[in-house]
Amino acid sequence: MFDRSIRYHCVKEGELVIGSHTHVGAGTHVCARQSVLIGDNVLIVEHVTIRDQDHIFGPGLVTARSGFATAPIVIGNNVWCGAKVTVTKGVSIGDNAVIGANSVVTKDIPSEVVAAGNPAVVIREITSSSS
Repeated sequence: MFDRSIRYHCVKEGELVIGSHTHVGAGTHVCARQSVLIGDNVLIVEHVTIRDQDHIFGPGLVTARSGFATAPIVIGNNVWCGAKVTVTKGVSIGDNAVIGANSVVTKDIPSEVVAAGNPAVVIREITSSSS
């Protein structure tokens, strides 16, 4: 299920794969300059940003023309990304993980955990009795 306000940007060399039964909420922006893989049964709520690129910048460079640094993103199966989450280049989010609202994911998140914050860190593991 995809809202009309979702923006996808995938360059010719880029790869964007979205699994089955995945919901992508209103205002979400996905940029796949290299590779963004989103698993099955994923819930991405509103205004999430997923970008596999950063601008290259530094002394003497004109940022608008300096090119991009890219690294693939993998979001596993049955992941829940809360509102206004940002996922940055090179990140993997494991199966059954929950990412709290307004979090910025800059490093890999393992399976079966709740992570939140800026930068996102593991808050707790998910057990069979978690709620």
